[in-house]
Amino acid sequence: MIVETGQLPSLDKSERNVFPRILIFDLDGTLAKSKQPIDSEVAYLLLEVSRRGCLIVIVSGAGFSQFSKQVVGSLESLATEECLYMMFRNMILLPLNGSEVYLFDGFPARWRRIMSSDFDEMEKQRIYDAFEEVFSKSLYDHPEKVYGQLIEDRGGQVTFSALGQDAPLELKEKFDPDRTKRLAIMKHLKMMLPDFEVRIGGTTSIDITRKGMDKAYGVDLVMRNVVGPEYEWFLPMCLFVGDALYEGGNDESVRRLRIPCHQVETVSDTKVLIRNLLERRLTSGPQSRR
Repeated sequence: MIVETGQLPSLDKSERNVFPRILIFDLDGTLAKSKQPIDSEVAYLLLEVSRRGCLIVIVSGAGFSQFSKQVVGSLESLATEECLYMMFRNMILLPLNGSEVYLFDGFPARWRRIMSSDFDEMEKQRIYDAFEEVFSKSLYDHPEKVYGQLIEDRGGQVTFSALGQDAPLELKEKFDPDRTKRLAIMKHLKMMLPDFEVRIGGTTSIDITRKGMDKAYGVDLVMRNVVGPEYEWFLPMCLFVGDALYEGGNDESVRRLRIPCHQVETVSDTKVLIRNLLERRLTSGPQSRR
């Protein structure tokens, strides 16, 4: 499904002059620890950003069910309905690295999917076969205990999690901190799947989507619909925040849009950044890139 201009909440010219700003966040490692709910401090900071008329976009390799747990459900437990309404109507969710787009559609916490791009069965089988070859070549050491699914079909994305989807955070953080293990697997997958996007995601995972279906695609779609097809003039008033802007990371693609980007290492870094922006009252776009 192609999103037509106007389906996303738009900013008219007068609103752009008053609130010319969009903040785009990765989820795991940026707004929350891997597969954990956002905490009360992050919720408060997002609310304060919303109060200043900022559009919040959250993009992640996670599916919408995980967004519901980490973002929507957490915010619902921490904020009043009035605050939630203000925040949610200024929020766009991009699950599966931008392969899906969700908009708030009123209470009780209804979110409407306005775009999706699911794999067909032949595409899925090619991906599964590629992983079988990875396993047969001993590029992956199967752990003694696996926590949940190793390979998850998320519709428009297939995700490999080396310890399983539900592995404890402390194990995930120790598994591949320098990404060496996953880079070796990814190199082989890219040779077998040249017409797919293959990226490192999260702390133990590798994400596979259709070629061109990456975070840059989702962010570009939002920008074209919210700002307009010619949105270059607006870029200085936007900021992308992520923990995987390095080469091969699943945030890296956003750089090609020339949106100012800020690399964080932890959720604490994100909190500091948002507080700094709020102290400046977000009256101007970010002046530097990291």
